[in-house]
Amino acid sequence: MSPPLVLVVDDEAACRLIVCEMLADAGFVCLEAGDGVEATRMAYQTQLRLAVVDLLMPNKDGIETIMDLRRRSPETRLVAMSGGAGKLEAHHLLHTARALGADAVLFKPFRPAELLQAVHAALAAVR
Repeated sequence: MSPPLVLVVDDEAACRLIVCEMLADAGFVCLEAGDGVEATRMAYQTQLRLAVVDLLMPNKDGIETIMDLRRRSPETRLVAMSGGAGKLEAHHLLHTARALGADAVLFKPFRPAELLQAVHAALAAVR
């Protein structure tokens, strides 16, 4: 069986790189997208098992991206992540993301174990 394909969506290249490295170390194969527009396009072109989506991005934010991915590919599992402008804003955004289809949520910054816990929880989620 091939490793799960994960799309990491974040407008910060350094964050995408770090998340992809954490996931690669755990045996996942990663693709990267710099915003929701690119993520949606990539989702059309490949069979994703999971997407890890930042909520605050230009062009198409994470909430819109999660809603779009959920509509187009209900079997794809979704993890929302945000540091937000502050803890309260991030909490609100993550709560909204969960309500709109995210299977798990993460507050930035997070440790590798927290990322893997969210990823495994999302992959185990029943839709």
